[in-house]
Amino acid sequence: KETDRKAYEVIAQNHLENLGYIDIGCNYQTFRMEFKSDPKCFTVIVKDKKRCSSFLNYFYGYWSSTDLLRDYNVCLSREHISYTYSNIRNQLLANKSDSNNICEIGKTLHTLALSSSKIDLIGDKKFKKKTFRDCFIAHQFLDWMLEVTDLSPLEVTELANELLTANIISNVTNQDTGNIRKEHLYRFEDENITVPISVDIDENPTDILLYLLIDIAIDDNFYENVCLVVSPDDMYIAQINFALPISRVMPKIQFAKVRPLQFMIVAKQAITSILEVEADNSSSTQLLLKLCDESEMNEIKWTIYTESDYSKQVIINTLKEPYEKKFGIDLSILVNDGSASA
Repeated sequence: KETDRKAYEVIAQNHLENLGYIDIGCNYQTFRMEFKSDPKCFTVIVKDKKRCSSFLNYFYGYWSSTDLLRDYNVCLSREHISYTYSNIRNQLLANKSDSNNICEIGKTLHTLALSSSKIDLIGDKKFKKKTFRDCFIAHQFLDWMLEVTDLSPLEVTELANELLTANIISNVTNQDTGNIRKEHLYRFEDENITVPISVDIDENPTDILLYLLIDIAIDDNFYENVCLVVSPDDMYIAQINFALPISRVMPKIQFAKVRPLQFMIVAKQAITSILEVEADNSSSTQLLLKLCDESEMNEIKWTIYTESDYSKQVIINTLKEPYEKKFGIDLSILVNDGSASA
């Protein structure tokens, strides 16, 4: 059928021996594959923990048992999990209003600069007969940023000024000029560009009860590939920037994609706003939440579409505990034939 031909149309490809990294996404909702040679970066959106973990177990087992691939090193990383949890806490639970992730951009530029093939980009420099350690000359740094980003000369200068304003770089000559000066020396301030990544990953944090990728209709608005985050007090629907974390392998940083934060809140409701949960037996992947919008004092509906019945049951089970803890009664769950169950 024509639909079958479209379904199997090749949109991109790369050789397996070029694969450098497999990053597991938070709660096994996604995984990312980064290829070193002929650099490419693919994020696969799975939306189901069982399916995602099953595929990764199969793929990694296939890699380990295949003679032609065994000699190629591929890094199976879980750093994206800690990265996502950290951003959920900052951007959703704490609702910080930063307009862009300048700290992560600074960290990426610093890492790239340290590994740059450009001779002496960062090192010991002299300014007015005095030597400064681990710094760079502004005009060399601006020229280098033109090579590793998709920005124009004016945009590169504006970014450098933004790094300076955010104290991610500093003028080592202690001359407060306000804007970057091409002949002056600057240094990255490591303590201001730290993006926290926990070594020990807590996959069952007490402040984040659920992270799940879904599609959702909120009244007349429909959103695809958004996340549902449940905390002990609130439920969040947020759009996701899948370009983050910034790729390790891409030759140029595409700033239009990495500028926005990882999460942007679409909707938020308290756990106490739940009036009723309706499980549609005619669809194993559809769930209806009837809510009382406490700000407007009217009823709204969240129609959630999951990737599997398993994910649908995970949502129900996750909502029950904080709801019943707050109210001391069972969460009302209705099936589509009208019968009630606890």
